[in-house]
Amino acid sequence: MSIHGEPGLRTPLAASSQVAAPAERLQFTASSGPCRFAAESGFPVFATEDVLARRWPVFHDLLLTHTPLRSVLALSLPGRPTTGHRCGGSETGA
Repeated sequence: MSIHGEPGLRTPLAASSQVAAPAERLQFTASSGPCRFAAESGFPVFATEDVLARRWPVFHDLLLTHTPLRSVLALSLPGRPTTGHRCGGSETGA
């Protein structure tokens, strides 16, 4: 979960697991990813491994290298004064 305030200002707050935490941080490293897209667009995102590779190749490569996650579900949660979003993923075989 991250708080999105001023344009370009994002603060990671929490993750649903120790596996999901690096996935959230990797989007900051890659400067893109499904959770960032969901937060910026307001649209829900379900990204399989193929979708991740096609739409966010840098994030995809980092995700596969550093986590067991192979898909991501991202939801934007509107709020005041900032918007938070939850980023979760699924592990291979889960």
